[in-house]
Amino acid sequence: MLFQAISAQTEVDSLLHVLTKAGEKEKINILNKLNVELRMSNPDRALSYSENALKLAQKMDDKNGIASSYKHIGVVYFLKGKYEKASEYYLKALPLFKETRDDKGVSACLNNLGAVFNYQSNFPKALEYYSQSLAIDKKLNDIEGQASDLNNIGEVYHNQGNYAQAIIYYTQSMLLEKQTHDEEGVGECLLNIGTVCDENKNYPLALLDYQHAMEIFIHHGNKIRITQCQNNIGSMYFALGNYKKALSFYEQSLNLKKELKDIPGIAMVLDNIGQTYEKLGDSANSVDYFFQSLMMNLDLGNKKRVAASLTNKGESLFHQKQFNKAIDYFLNSLEISEGLIATKETLENYKYLSQSYASLEDYEKAYHYSNQYFQLNDSLQKMQAKEMLNYLNNKQNLLLSENDSTGKKNTDVSKKTDDGYATGSLILMYTCFILLCGFLLSFILYIKEKKKKS
Repeated sequence: MLFQAISAQTEVDSLLHVLTKAGEKEKINILNKLNVELRMSNPDRALSYSENALKLAQKMDDKNGIASSYKHIGVVYFLKGKYEKASEYYLKALPLFKETRDDKGVSACLNNLGAVFNYQSNFPKALEYYSQSLAIDKKLNDIEGQASDLNNIGEVYHNQGNYAQAIIYYTQSMLLEKQTHDEEGVGECLLNIGTVCDENKNYPLALLDYQHAMEIFIHHGNKIRITQCQNNIGSMYFALGNYKKALSFYEQSLNLKKELKDIPGIAMVLDNIGQTYEKLGDSANSVDYFFQSLMMNLDLGNKKRVAASLTNKGESLFHQKQFNKAIDYFLNSLEISEGLIATKETLENYKYLSQSYASLEDYEKAYHYSNQYFQLNDSLQKMQAKEMLNYLNNKQNLLLSENDSTGKKNTDVSKKTDDGYATGSLILMYTCFILLCGFLLSFILYIKEKKKKS
């Protein structure tokens, strides 16, 4: 990480040296390049460079320079969690890119707007913008852009709880990232696939993906993604019941997020720390962290996280047998999650509402929410199992032939090692797919058997 930091600083120093000798038009490009180099480690400094680029571009009436500066400023605001501000700058840049017929700039703005709507839990709008961006990148034959679009579309499906579709898009993205030798792009996909495995309780595969992703991000000095890996590993240990180890990773993640002034990330980790203190029996700390997180997410307009926080607090009260208070939290969360088509949160609320009302001996309401849970879950699991099996059947022969041809082309030792890694990654991913399919199908059979018994 130290070596990478030195390399990054060398690049910044090189750009600053060139900046002193550059002409005015070239300075705009260099200042925005400095934004790109620094936005992950020093977002405030990155912002100042693009603001200077914008002033210079406006002075010269350079429309493409103005649009590019708007876009880069928007990215920094997005990373700071100021989504409305980011959206404002993207929408300023978009018509200018269209006017100058810069299709790549148009695609980047559409993709960035999709990210804003995704983080605000407006999933239909996010898919609309990502799909428009993907269509342009296909027309331009921009492999790197397509990889980013596919990964982002996968994230939207992931946020909606549609794991089968998410993993399909993540895998397509990862294959393109490998094609362009984009290590950080591969890391993004590994991180996302690890999260899918984690949420489906396949912790060994999740940990492998998280650790591999974190190694890549450490090598590239990408602090934003390092802290995300730390948080995800913490969540995995939380699910395994190792709360002290979970707290250790969460605290590492929180410190780095504070350094980066990552407000959405801070809100997320605060909620996770609150849940961990609850499990450790420290109610005072738990409540404090929970409300800090809730207030931040309300300010950010991140409805999905608000819904998740309310559900988590309700679950905590449920386990303390404070059923009436728990029901209030679940109902508030349900109202938000149903409006967002956030299936995972909706299912959780149905489950706990059914159990809470049953504990209060209100069996009519308990039956109602139990029925809602089984109907939604049965429908979702059938759909995902069908999608996954269809995808595997369609891709199996293609992947085998691709691996075959790759083996014939590469003869030297270094290439064989790289192919071995790629094949191993594919085997790992598809093992995860097959295990997930088995889990889904067995769960459907379990539900049917449960219904018969009921």
